[in-house]
Formats: sequence, structure tokens, C-alpha cells
Amino acid sequence: MEFRSNFTLHFRFKLDVLKTGDSQRIALIDNSDCDKEATFGIAVLTSSDRTGSVHGGFRLKNGEAVTINSPDISLATWHEVVLLKFGMRAELRVDGKIYPIIGDLASDIARVDCSMTIGKGTGLVNFVGYIDEVKFYKCVPDEFLN
Repeated sequence: MEFRSNFTLHFRFKLDVLKTGDSQRIALIDNSDCDKEATFGIAVLTSSDRTGSVHGGFRLKNGEAVTINSPDISLATWHEVVLLKFGMRAELRVDGKIYPIIGDLASDIARVDCSMTIGKGTGLVNFVGYIDEVKFYKCVPDEFLN
């Protein structure tokens, strides 16, 4: 699917089981189900068994990977996440806080012939918990333009 420069992914999540001790990269949603590099993705990067950051971004047609991490959040509660690209604007939102994604955003999102996966991704630990209200758009609805 061609995403071009308009893309929105919105969902809520809560981790249920987290292996203590080791930092992990836990899959939330991406399109790397065929052992290829994802062109969009969101994961949790754990820093302890109770905290971690949300990592999200895109791979663009010009070859650049543009990503951002949120500050650490508690992993014991529900979180709302939005990843969007609207022309030259890209951002990750976590619980209403906006984290701009910096890079050469004039390029469209790259295409890869892989399915969107929820809770698993190439090179990531499988998600165990709850993911709710997944909404995917090939545009940016008005509610996300403020």
C-alpha cells in the first residue's frame, strides 16, 4: 500500500506481563511481518520492569528513518498513542503529549509489501497485554490536526 505523506495510527495499550530485569524492545504495531524493515512502527522500549518509553516513526522513500522516543512512562497503566505524518509534519503523541519527529519529511513514506501486525514485529519481543481501539487512516482526520 502506498501511504504517501498522509498517515495516522491511533490506539490504546496496556502491558500485562513484563519480564523483569532486562531492557526489551516490545512490539506494538508495525508492518514488518515478512522479515523486512518496517516503514512505520511503534514499540515500547523498557528501561525497567515498570517504566519504558514509546518509540515510533517512519522509513521514508529517500531512505531516511525518522523516529522519536517519548520520555519514560509507567508501564502499569493504559496509554493512548498516535503516530501521524501530514506532509512535512510528523509526530508521535503519547497520552496527549506531542513529540515532533525531525528529518527530511518532504519524502513520502516508503512502501513495503508486508502486512500490518499488532503485538509482534521482526526483531522485537512479542507484546503481552491489551491493545484497544486501533484506528488506521491513510489521511489525517481533523481531530488530530490541532
